[in-house]
Amino acid sequence: MLENLPLIGGTFVKASIADRLVGCGVLCYDGGTQLALALGHARDVPNVYFQLIYAGLQEAFEKQVRRLRWGSGAYAVKRRLGFELENNNYLVVHGSNRLYQSIANLMKV
Repeated sequence: MLENLPLIGGTFVKASIADRLVGCGVLCYDGGTQLALALGHARDVPNVYFQLIYAGLQEAFEKQVRRLRWGSGAYAVKRRLGFELENNNYLVVHGSNRLYQSIANLMKV
């Protein structure tokens, strides 16, 4: 999968100390949005997550990305860097018969 990242415009980012890999993840792009996927880091090493975020921010500036979607995990860290939670608390309801469709239409706000 990592070998084919360039085919979709993705990038593998990593954080290392000496020869030890202490953090990594995948950055993908879609419509001016950077998506951070499969992030992982060593819990016993401080500030690794910051290093991954900084690598993502550097690439976002280089690629002139307009939006960052890094998920809601580790939000305390992201908030310190200026990230804001995206309001995406939506529910999609789709009914296959008329009764369910009518109920779904009544629920629209």
